[in-house]
Amino acid sequence: MADVSRPIPIEDRVWKFVDKRPGGCWIWTGALVNGYGRVSYRRKSMLATRVVWLLTRGTIPDGMELCHNCPGGDNRACVNPDHLFIGEHADNMRDAKDKGTMSRGLAHSAIMLPLVQHGEQRPLAKLTDAHVREMRHRAGHGESCASLAREFGVHRNTAQKAITGRTWRHL
Repeated sequence: MADVSRPIPIEDRVWKFVDKRPGGCWIWTGALVNGYGRVSYRRKSMLATRVVWLLTRGTIPDGMELCHNCPGGDNRACVNPDHLFIGEHADNMRDAKDKGTMSRGLAHSAIMLPLVQHGEQRPLAKLTDAHVREMRHRAGHGESCASLAREFGVHRNTAQKAITGRTWRHL
């Protein structure tokens, strides 16, 4: 019987929620708040980016923030330390404003707009743009949503919404 009184080491708790994607982003698959990963560390809820940074790079100077710099476009769920840099709050706000992830006129505040992510850019997407195009083409030639869903490994409703354009509207 496992000893439930011993806490699970932070490394074990963190790494089980990190999905290292081929494009370089490490997607946080655990709890998200406003798109940012959250994890309990030392009895506090912390940003997953900060905890991963602490585990891989060491300390973050007091008062400093981690800013995203993902090569394919900033992804709030990314915790890859190679896609982060340390900066002051003003640096983070300026960076967000320059990238268009903050509403105009609010560069002085911490009010952020959600990053607009479509299709395969979404952290938990199971389909790619190419998959959806293929599914739409084949559905137009008579294949059923159910058979396409099975082939592409998604629920029938997911396939139907993608094929009919209720989702993946950007295509």
